[in-house]
Amino acid sequence: MTTSAGPLMLRNLRCYVEEANAALDLTVGRPIMQVLGYSTDELLVRARGTQQDWQLDGNAEAEPDREVEKVTGGEPTSLGRVCLLQAAALDPPVIPGNAEVERHESRPATPTMTKEDLDGVIATLEKRARDAASAGLGEALQPRLREILYVRLDSFRLEFGNDPPVKVAPLQVRIKPGAVPTKAYARRAPPLDREFLERHVGKLLASGLVYRNPRSRWASAPRIVRKKEQDTDPTADPRMTIDTRSVNDKTDAMPWPMPILEIIIGELEGATVFFSLDWFRGYWQLPLHPDSQEFFTFITHRGMYTPTRVPMGAKDSVAYCQAVVEEIFGDLIGNGIYCWLDDILGDAKDAECLMVLLDQVLERCEKYGLKLHAKKCRFYATEIQWCGKMISANGVRHCPDRIQGLVDMPMPRTAADLQQFLCAVNWMRQCIPTYNLLTQRLYATLENAMQLAGTRKKTKLSKCLLADAGWGVEDEGALEAVRAALLKMVPLAHPNQQEEVCLYTDASQDSWGAVLTQL
Repeated sequence: MTTSAGPLMLRNLRCYVEEANAALDLTVGRPIMQVLGYSTDELLVRARGTQQDWQLDGNAEAEPDREVEKVTGGEPTSLGRVCLLQAAALDPPVIPGNAEVERHESRPATPTMTKEDLDGVIATLEKRARDAASAGLGEALQPRLREILYVRLDSFRLEFGNDPPVKVAPLQVRIKPGAVPTKAYARRAPPLDREFLERHVGKLLASGLVYRNPRSRWASAPRIVRKKEQDTDPTADPRMTIDTRSVNDKTDAMPWPMPILEIIIGELEGATVFFSLDWFRGYWQLPLHPDSQEFFTFITHRGMYTPTRVPMGAKDSVAYCQAVVEEIFGDLIGNGIYCWLDDILGDAKDAECLMVLLDQVLERCEKYGLKLHAKKCRFYATEIQWCGKMISANGVRHCPDRIQGLVDMPMPRTAADLQQFLCAVNWMRQCIPTYNLLTQRLYATLENAMQLAGTRKKTKLSKCLLADAGWGVEDEGALEAVRAALLKMVPLAHPNQQEEVCLYTDASQDSWGAVLTQL
């Protein structure tokens, strides 16, 4: 059973199942409640301490005979009286209370995963525990890791379920005054995309993440995005996003400071072991205010659907997600925990401290109802991938797969291809000596193409051929030089505040540069 203090397990509980009652209620009798510490007198004493005179809603006993007849067909039996209590509980009086407890009491009392999903999560976490052992987690701490994962089992998922959203204030989007609703039309899609849309939207409907809304005045088109794993797994599904550009133009944006990765990485000095956690289905766990849901209605060949959770691509999604992360983990951020949206990194000086930190993080996830993707979590490593970088005690280097992808990238044909390549390489520039000199020719050609196209937007640049912008042999040579530099990139060491820092600068009429080193 879920509680605001964490899960409560009742073992060897004998139950009577009333198959005619579809409410899925669980009624626990007085003997069991007394074992759990319940006392009628203590409850009444607390009520008496609050106030002496209570005015209760009399509706529960206004029509007892008709309720009895509906449930039992005659005089109330023991089971009938229980059913009466259940019926009365469906419409209780509204009373002030602890918000955290009320949020938890709105959740199902029993586990939200099916047996198949639960077995899958257990098997996946067991594999991750073995991976941790293979990565060097000592035998003395391996049982501790399994204990942590088993106790926090409900914080992991592999499939959509009927889980409520994360327990934070929902995102409320502000639309600019006078904005006209977006009205997109259903787009034509290839058969595989239509099949995926039907299957994916069906799961969202079953999980309560969207609902049919044929009367919506807003409608955006879905967009199917290919995932990297589809290159190796033909059964993998793509990702559905919503083309919210028109809605975003009408949105008054919410500001929030995003963390700077270079600053975060500069704080990792001294850490020797790490873990990484990834949210399950990211934004689908974030609540969207009922007043804002219709804005993000999407239209398919089967109808219109309105999300109840924050959609990826909405103007406020990134800022809101980062704000939620910092609300959930609060004091842990900067003290062993670093978060970039739904990617969580944990570091420690030794394995024992790492296990303590992992337990604290999972406890926080459980408290807020945040679910993690069991397959994408790593619970112990001496080198770990986070935000596209490989992090270890020795320093930071870029992910080899990303580097190889850029090296193997075909020769650019359009200005959009070149722009994409340079944007990706620019993200790695700190590890490439003389980066500006190597890319100077390529940036000049890209600038010519942008002037020719009259825009810097990728959609327009995809129609601008590089051959028309002066692309030639010198550009190909410059591109090959950048690729060679990618394969020779130098790793960055963690800055040590105890060591001396040296700054070297240089400048000319054309450019300037600086290098920061430590002895």
